[in-house]
Amino acid sequence: MEELNEDLLITLSSHRGSFQRIPKSIEWRSTVLEQFDEFRFRQMLRMTRNQFSFILSVISASPTFNNSHSLQQYPVDLQLAIVLYRLGSSGENAAIRKVATVFGVGDGETIYKITRRVFRSFLVLKTKYISWPDEAEKREIVEKTYHELPHCIGYIDGTELKLSEAPVVNHTVYFSKSRVYSIKAQVVCDHQLRIRHVAVGHYGSVHDARMFRTSALFTRKNDFFYL
Repeated sequence: MEELNEDLLITLSSHRGSFQRIPKSIEWRSTVLEQFDEFRFRQMLRMTRNQFSFILSVISASPTFNNSHSLQQYPVDLQLAIVLYRLGSSGENAAIRKVATVFGVGDGETIYKITRRVFRSFLVLKTKYISWPDEAEKREIVEKTYHELPHCIGYIDGTELKLSEAPVVNHTVYFSKSRVYSIKAQVVCDHQLRIRHVAVGHYGSVHDARMFRTSALFTRKNDFFYL
């Protein structure tokens, strides 16, 4: 017991131990954010209030937020707001301590756990909202867009997902031509701007052409396109 007491005293006297006791306010998230006009709300969370409400209604029933430990979680709307704020921030604004201070939550594992929960709830719904057109839908798309680009069923492009900081391992391969640390994403959308296929995971330095050659769209092209 003496050794345990000594360990506890060391932990509580350390920088991290004392840091956990720094007070935070929920005033911004509970009052200020709610009072923002549509423009400022979108600036902060990167979507309109209606879009936020729709996503919230879709993920609220996810088992991720409704398990045996759910009573210990923050409300789902707060968790979603925190993740959207993080995704729309970069540089110093994306720092964990800064995000935690803005929303009045813990600095330690709290932000990471919230982010993982929200992402899991998204991934479960991936196939419901992102699907490749079947044969009938392909014919319909081709018919509607034939005058613009004959026999086209989608529009493809590569983009970068900026990282908030340089990775610890092999950071140079994540440094892209845009001079930021990132990972690459390849997205296909249809004529109605609906996303139909996403491939994510290559380093930021990888060229779009290489990303395409290693994606399922190329390696399993018979599953996606007409023969």
